[in-house]
Amino acid sequence: MPVERAGSAGAIAETSNGIGNALGIALLGSLAALVFRLSGPGLAPTLDATLQLPGLVPTLAEEAKSAFVTGLHVVATTASVLHIALATLALRWVSVPRSLGMPQPR
Repeated sequence: MPVERAGSAGAIAETSNGIGNALGIALLGSLAALVFRLSGPGLAPTLDATLQLPGLVPTLAEEAKSAFVTGLHVVATTASVLHIALATLALRWVSVPRSLGMPQPR
């Protein structure tokens, strides 16, 4: 990148980072909410709303908490698989410069 365009490159990199973070949070959060709604007691769309229902039976509260944790586990597993897949792709596509003195793959 030429020096006179370094500011633009930095701005694009920061914007890409922000968009990626927002998109990742939105998609993974939606996945967690979907899992909660599919495996929860079906009384309310969120854990907080479910736990604040008047006259909530303790077994339903535990079921809602369990569904919430299951959603978090699904999100953590999905994010881990995505990170491993993207790291594998990056390692295959990015070449190591010979000037670093590292052996090149044959």
